[in-house]
Parts: sequence; C-alpha cells; structure tokens
Amino acid sequence: MKRKIIKLNRAAVLLASLFIGLGSGTAQATRFLGFGDFIIPNGVWTQIASDCTPDEASINPVRTGSGVSLPSATTGMVTLRCNIDNVMDKAFPWSALEVVYKDSDGSGTADQVTASLHKVGLNAQSESRVFTPITAGNITLPVDPSLLAVFDSNQVASATNTAQTHHIKVNHSFDFTENAYYVLVKVKRADLSKTPGVFVLRLFAKGNIGG
Repeated sequence: MKRKIIKLNRAAVLLASLFIGLGSGTAQATRFLGFGDFIIPNGVWTQIASDCTPDEASINPVRTGSGVSLPSATTGMVTLRCNIDNVMDKAFPWSALEVVYKDSDGSGTADQVTASLHKVGLNAQSESRVFTPITAGNITLPVDPSLLAVFDSNQVASATNTAQTHHIKVNHSFDFTENAYYVLVKVKRADLSKTPGVFVLRLFAKGNIGG
C-alpha cells in the first residue's frame, strides 16, 4: 500500500509540474536522477564544455560539438575555466553539480576528469592560496579557500567508452552580490588508447520526493 501511495505522489508531482508549465505558456520537464531525486527546472545553470575558456597552461583542446578532449597522440592535461552566470532561482537554491563526461578506465588513474566549483570574492582575495599542515606528518599542502566542491571521475567505479552523467552535492549559499563563481575542469590522459573528455556542466536544485 505504501509503494502505491509513493507512486501516486510521484505521478501527482509530475502532473502538477506539467500543469504549472502549461499554465505559464511553457511546458517545463522535470528530469529524474534516480529514485526520489529530480531536477527542479527553475534557474538551472547549464554550460557546454566547448564554450569554456582554456587555462593559460592548458594543452590546446580539441572541441567536438559540446565536448572537449585532448588532441590525438597527446598525453597531458586540458584545463578549462567555465564562468557561472547568475540564473539561480532564489526559491530553489542550487544544491548539486552535475558533470557529463567520459573516463573509460573508471577508477583507474591513467585517465581522469575533475570539475571543481570555486568562488572568488569581488575583491579577488577569496582565491588566494594559503598553506596549512596536514594531520599526518610534517608535510604542508596548499589549500584553496575558494574551493566549494569537487567531482572526480576516479571516484566513480564504472568504466565505459560512452558518456556518463554523475552529480555531487553542493553545500553553499550562493551570493552573487559578494562573489563570482566558476567551475575549473581538468581532463587528464596518460593512456593513448583512451579518449577521456567532458561535455556538459550543470548546477541545479536537487529535491527528494521518494524518501
């Protein structure tokens, strides 16, 4: 009985979303990410990787449609900066970063795609790096206070030659009056038989209707 109620509630949410969209003159689709998880369509920021700006030290990337990858017969890293526009709906603040990418060795370390979310204070001081000791040993590592969240394809076990979509939680109260934001994307290849790449980035509000 409980399962039927959950299914009915899910159907009701979908129908309500469609009704609201049609009533406003535009039909908006709510995309489910998994059981109980969905993207609220209000204020979603979406960026194709091929429109992002290569970093100064980056290998010159290959752009194919929305995707970015390394040139053939080249190992190393492509680094991109993707500026985030303020399209966030205040009623539905962003809580997830989604990445559409390809890393065919999965959790292997030969290839890797990372996407890190950063903030920069309008005085540009938030991005300065400081050094702090780590807990094990006397080694110090640079810590970037601008860093808000990191997606790492090596943390995803599944290995496939096709594009994958994964999202991570973002716990930050976005404030565009005090900060600017960007996503730093890195695509690394050490194995010439692989073709890692990144295609789409998205920030959205993540809800739960299934428990």
